[in-house]
Amino acid sequence: ENMEKNLKLTRGLVFSQALLLKLIDKGMVREDSYKIVQQLSHSIWNSKKEFHDVVKESGEVKEYLSENEIDSCFDLNINLRNVDQIFKRVGLTGIKEN
Repeated sequence: ENMEKNLKLTRGLVFSQALLLKLIDKGMVREDSYKIVQQLSHSIWNSKKEFHDVVKESGEVKEYLSENEIDSCFDLNINLRNVDQIFKRVGLTGIKEN
């Protein structure tokens, strides 16, 4: 619960790398992708918006990514898909519930 709370404090900025890589995969030059993601990231601190919403409003991003592709960049489950295998590799069987 605390980790989820902390992730929400970033207003979605934790997904900026996924967006950067997706734009590059879709053919955008890395330097251009970095510049756009950086500008969008900075813009949320001057507003009350979430990063996901700002990205969806970006015409530059929408030139390369569909709405579904944008949404996939913000899917936390993609980042957690290998957690069980990692726990097994380091000898953990899971986390005890309180």
